[in-house]
Amino acid sequence: MEETRKEKIKGNIIVLVMMGLYLGITGYFGYLTGSGTGTKAKYKKECETFKKTTADIEYTYDQTTLSKGSVKVDINKFHYTYVVNNQYFNADKTSLKDKPENTIDVWYNPNNPSENEITDPCKEYNEVKDSKEGKYLWIFQIVGILAALLVIYNVFSLIKNIIMLGAETAGKKFSKKK
Repeated sequence: MEETRKEKIKGNIIVLVMMGLYLGITGYFGYLTGSGTGTKAKYKKECETFKKTTADIEYTYDQTTLSKGSVKVDINKFHYTYVVNNQYFNADKTSLKDKPENTIDVWYNPNNPSENEITDPCKEYNEVKDSKEGKYLWIFQIVGILAALLVIYNVFSLIKNIIMLGAETAGKKFSKKK
């Protein structure tokens, strides 16, 4: 009888370790699946609040050439200046494309004009608004809840088996003393 109780405890521990690993792995993949969540909301907020202006590109820019074997890539870092409420703001942009002509469009946050984007946030929002962010996240959440319930059940079973083993061991010791 004592051996079967010890085997049950060992089984409970194995199940808890396996479920812990399982929950860790599914939690990680659930995180990866839902990691894009919030992008849509960010672009929507920027689309609703950011204002458009024009920035002047400086004539000088930094160009760095990276090469690996026969492959060469030019990385251009250009500087631009835009004006909001008679105040000048400077920013940099790194691009694999050639330096733009003389001006570019810039979208800035009216509450913090130094926060800016050179891509239209409304265009970005339109591209992602119909996509489902974290579309498989609900699967990981349901599986995680079921696994958590199994872990809770297993913890109670482990505690019960430990208590019963202690009671059986004490009962055997008590019966030997008679």
